[in-house]
Amino acid sequence: MEEETPIEPVVETTINEEPKQGVYFGSEVCPRVHNHRGTDSPRISHDDLLNTLRYEIRSSSSLQYSNDTERTMLNVAYTKTKEIKVDFDGPIISMIINYDIKTSSAPNVVWGYLYINGVAIGAELGNATETYETKSQTITFTTPLKKGDLIQLYTKYDIGSCTAYVRNFRLYYDKFIIPPINFTSQDP
Repeated sequence: MEEETPIEPVVETTINEEPKQGVYFGSEVCPRVHNHRGTDSPRISHDDLLNTLRYEIRSSSSLQYSNDTERTMLNVAYTKTKEIKVDFDGPIISMIINYDIKTSSAPNVVWGYLYINGVAIGAELGNATETYETKSQTITFTTPLKKGDLIQLYTKYDIGSCTAYVRNFRLYYDKFIIPPINFTSQDP
């Protein structure tokens, strides 16, 4: 059995505030955790600490996932071209989604449209040039995404015969710690 590495308690203070007592984790102070020995101690294992924290995903400028392969689509109706499956247990509130798109034959316009689980979201974004343009949308989900949901890119062309090229389907976000919810009885 591996020996637990002690984590030293930290006291964090801000002017005119009571000190926050807890265990330092990244830039957050986490409350003391009742450990498996049945004592209240700041000495907890890394796994125990991670099991007490809750996270949520919010948009940021940090690239976290990338599906960069080039794909092509030749269709006048929106057709799924790229897809990313969510593999995170926690609410996904918002993220920035980018992709590159170009046409095979200017001035014919090709379009990209973001979908979640087969339902269109965001805006149609087009390009009528034979040079890749990066399209970006910050999406705030009305229902937070969860594990197993699908983030999809559908493409099409307007008229004529041209091919839509897409690549660099990318997700930008950060994981934020959700502070614990505390209650205090106020009975008279």
